[in-house]
Amino acid sequence: MTKYGIFEKRSIRDVFWNIGNITAGKNRAYYFYAQREPEKQVALSKKEVLMLLDKNEQLKGLVLSKTINMSTHGKFYIDLTNMDSIKKIVTYLNEND
Repeated sequence: MTKYGIFEKRSIRDVFWNIGNITAGKNRAYYFYAQREPEKQVALSKKEVLMLLDKNEQLKGLVLSKTINMSTHGKFYIDLTNMDSIKKIVTYLNEND
């Protein structure tokens, strides 16, 4: 069974990206992940997330709109305006796998 969630990816590029965004008042960058085997989380791209949400137009619309504002590589930011939407997506993915 695949487990889904979000995580803060930490590469040197992301560290510099986060420093700039924290300075500018933004939050840290996060990604959705799929965990198919213990201890291994794989970041999902925007295309992969949309494929997983294919049967739920409402959640798919959140990813396509500026509500989550996800890059093509899957990077997004969490703030008060989209936290509930992200929780709904993670719950849906874990319940419908």
